[in-house]
Amino acid sequence: MTTLETNAAPAEASGEGVRTPEKAVRWAIPLSLLACVLLAFFDKISIAALFSDSHFQQAMGIDFDTTRLGILMSAFLLSYGFSSVLLSGLGDRIAPLRLLTGMMVVWCILMVIMGFTHNYALMVTLRILLGIAEGPLFPLAFAVVRHTFPQRLQARATMLWLLGTPVGAALGFPLSIWLLNTFGWQSTFFRDGDADDTGADFCTHRAARRATGGESEQR
Repeated sequence: MTTLETNAAPAEASGEGVRTPEKAVRWAIPLSLLACVLLAFFDKISIAALFSDSHFQQAMGIDFDTTRLGILMSAFLLSYGFSSVLLSGLGDRIAPLRLLTGMMVVWCILMVIMGFTHNYALMVTLRILLGIAEGPLFPLAFAVVRHTFPQRLQARATMLWLLGTPVGAALGFPLSIWLLNTFGWQSTFFRDGDADDTGADFCTHRAARRATGGESEQR
């Protein structure tokens, strides 16, 4: 191996060197994941904003029954926890960006159906399905970063998309309350469903297409 080849090898391995179009768009990936986490957090908390709304209570026929309200939240959290563990390996078997796009489409469908639901048992079932569909999000996001970034940049990219959790908490409740008071309880679900659909197309799918060249070269 020549001296030139020896010096070039570390630069290639660390992701340094000549700036390429693939490197220029690489940071679109964690920004897209940030949007995914943000939207997923909105989906999680939308139901909590409705717990004090009389119209939602009447539609579900639960009349401020705190036990049944708690079940609506627990149904999501339990299924989310089991799903995040049991389905965490999917990103190692299926292209994680493509799988994430499909997951967001499922979120959209479930949220829209929730907006039309006037049955408590169906709402609980939909919350369980939403938890299952959102559970693999974090493992998939880690897989995307692992496949896209060299090791020295993975921590920075991961922290970027993890910001979606505190930002979602800060923005989600005020936005849900505003929608509830302005347009009614169904709008909180329709808003999330529309946002998930837009996110699936714009945030994830486009980032995947732009990064395809970089991923194929890494392979």
